[in-house]
Amino acid sequence: TDNVGMRPLQLDSTVDLPLTDSVVSCSKPKIVRKRSLDISSDTSGKWNYLDGGRPRRFTGMGGPSLLRPSSQDQNNTLLEPLVQQWIEQSWDHFNANEERTFKQKWWFNDKFGSSEAPNFLMIGGEGVEDADHYLGNETVTWVKMAKEFGANLFLLEHRYYGESKLGTNDLQYLTAEQMLHDVATFIRTRQVKENLAGPW
Repeated sequence: TDNVGMRPLQLDSTVDLPLTDSVVSCSKPKIVRKRSLDISSDTSGKWNYLDGGRPRRFTGMGGPSLLRPSSQDQNNTLLEPLVQQWIEQSWDHFNANEERTFKQKWWFNDKFGSSEAPNFLMIGGEGVEDADHYLGNETVTWVKMAKEFGANLFLLEHRYYGESKLGTNDLQYLTAEQMLHDVATFIRTRQVKENLAGPW
């Protein structure tokens, strides 16, 4: 494995396999190419249009983008308290006869935005969401970007995780397609209820 410790290196395909009947000492495989894990030293967040318009700090692996702040950043005060809400979602978006619903948790922070502002949406992962960190900590990259662009921040918890639970007997509804429909329903609902005209 490489120095990250999890991923296999790309190996030369001409390495001999050991014989099955006896123990054979194999030479070490030849490394064809090592991965570069260096991130750009430019972490100022400036845009480089030659890199597809992405901030340079996102070009390497293991960058600081969404990691918890270092101990020196722990003293930064959080933004004002976050608003936690719930949206009612269908268990099965692909069945018109489905009557069961579940409540999906979401948070928002509109400190930097308005009804005309762009909307940044983070889709939750496979676990409990830390909204204070991802929406309320100004050391997190996407919060810095929201401040720069005057954007509203939203965090939508993934179905089946955290408090957005469905029954464990119905795991067939834990799919990427169902979650994408959760996201689409969430965006449409927010656009109508809060009159959000900005892009998502």
